[in-house]
Amino acid sequence: MTAVFPLLIKINLAMAILYLAYRLFFERDKNFTVRRIFLLGTALLPLLLPAVPDSVQTPLSRMAPLSLSLEELTVRYGHPAGASSATTGVSGAILWLYLTIAGLGLLLLLAQLAHIGWISLRSARFTWAGSRIIASKSLHASSFFGLIFLDPDTLDRSDTPHILAHEAVHAAQVHSLDRLLVELFVILNWFNPLVWLYRKSVIANLEFLADSAVLDRGTDPVSYQLSILNQFLGSASLIHNSFSHHIKNRIAMLNKNVRSGSNWKLLLSIPALALAFLAVSCTEKEAETEISGIVPEPEKTIATAPAAEPIDPSGPALNEEGEPVYFMVDEMPAFNGGDPAVEFRKFIAQNLQYPTSASDQKISGRVIVQFTVGEKGEVENVVIVRGVHPDLDQEATRVMYSSPRWTPGKQDGNPVNVMFTFPINFVLE
Repeated sequence: MTAVFPLLIKINLAMAILYLAYRLFFERDKNFTVRRIFLLGTALLPLLLPAVPDSVQTPLSRMAPLSLSLEELTVRYGHPAGASSATTGVSGAILWLYLTIAGLGLLLLLAQLAHIGWISLRSARFTWAGSRIIASKSLHASSFFGLIFLDPDTLDRSDTPHILAHEAVHAAQVHSLDRLLVELFVILNWFNPLVWLYRKSVIANLEFLADSAVLDRGTDPVSYQLSILNQFLGSASLIHNSFSHHIKNRIAMLNKNVRSGSNWKLLLSIPALALAFLAVSCTEKEAETEISGIVPEPEKTIATAPAAEPIDPSGPALNEEGEPVYFMVDEMPAFNGGDPAVEFRKFIAQNLQYPTSASDQKISGRVIVQFTVGEKGEVENVVIVRGVHPDLDQEATRVMYSSPRWTPGKQDGNPVNVMFTFPINFVLE
């Protein structure tokens, strides 16, 4: 469960930022194609942002010292079994509630897909006004991907050509793909009220897009609006587009004297995406490692980092001894023959212990440690960039200095000093 909820928080935080940008910049725009692209990105991009590697993310708390950041390690100290089991029980209940409602939503969606498939297989097909149509009284005037459903008893009505033209646009532009993706996104994030408003915006924009396309073909606007007003019944399906959907808003949009926006507005998604990425990056990530135990007396004195000065990442800085220290080199240091992000974290997880003195005082927090892998592969110059308490800071310092020798990094073929930053999150449970 600990992995599910932080991920959902990241997805919904990014989605909220992008959707609010849509409401601010696009909602009154009549370039419905641009609106469609941005709305699709509002669902898809948040799903991709959490997958960005941690080494690429730059949380604000790690930006002060410019160095290569290793992924944060969380150290947990357990409390009595009763409290722990109670916490686990509440967390488990919340998880089951989330999964139950999401599962019901998925079942409802699958049921509607099955209903559409059943109707399309057992219903008669006919051609009218050059379009291939499936006769259906239950689905009314609607479409699903390339399928158009129409009640054959309405063929003699004067507004039927308008209805058919509208649904043909939905089918040709594959609007059902948008609806299906959005429904899946809603199922995943059903607990977020903004997600339901987002869903409503997507549906409305697809109707605006179809209406605009019909009028662009030369349809008389007045007669088309009368056709919309005549449609008070229609499919309420989660995934169909019904001609009678959003009647009031559609007529209002058709009569708005607003210039169509330009494609350049998509550039506005860049700062919104950057803000969403920053928000996701700054969300603390917890590792799954759990450690408990007693701390030996620290042998090293705690060093605190001085105020950070501007650093040029293209070249080395100088340490207190006047030696160059690099942040990125041609050949990065290796630990135990592997990637430090994996192997060094594994070493720390096996050797770091939660100080009992700190747990007794209910002290927890995030310690950020900076260290240098020297030219000979030894861990040097361990400093506490951000401390919490002397006991926690000392343990972080101790375990860094206990590190075995690394394979040093190389620049232009020569061994060099390389600086790392490693956040350690001490958590009481």
